[in-house]
Amino acid sequence: MARKNVESIAYRFGQDRLPLQRFIGWAEWDDEPLRQALIGQVAQQLGHDDGVLVFDPSAFPKSGTESVGVARQWCGRLGKVDNCQVALYLGYVSAKGHTLVDMRLYLPKEWTTDQARLKKPGCPRDRRGYRTRHQLALDMLETNGTLLPHALDCG
Repeated sequence: MARKNVESIAYRFGQDRLPLQRFIGWAEWDDEPLRQALIGQVAQQLGHDDGVLVFDPSAFPKSGTESVGVARQWCGRLGKVDNCQVALYLGYVSAKGHTLVDMRLYLPKEWTTDQARLKKPGCPRDRRGYRTRHQLALDMLETNGTLLPHALDCG
């Protein structure tokens, strides 16, 4: 299987890799308008009164220590504590379909107390504070909950 990286994507579409690599790797841009457009499309195309908001943490094994949020923590994919990143995802499910709509990268406490470590990979200032996984889920619910139709009573 071919690797999925910026170089192979650029090559496949006949593009120079550097502009794409800059955009993906280090260009600053605000992802919030893109997320809001996605939420609007999901609400319009998949929205249903009995929809369900699903929160799911997922871990990614990592061998280094430079990627934002990497630490020795529970990695469900490996079934043990190991070096990994953890993200919390918000999915939307209705009778019309399902999709992911938002995510937050979990930062362990040791990351949030080391400003130099956060600055090196370019972690945005507004996302540097410590938040538990439950707080990240509540943040996504507050931001997106009213925009996606869903059942409030499961009983």
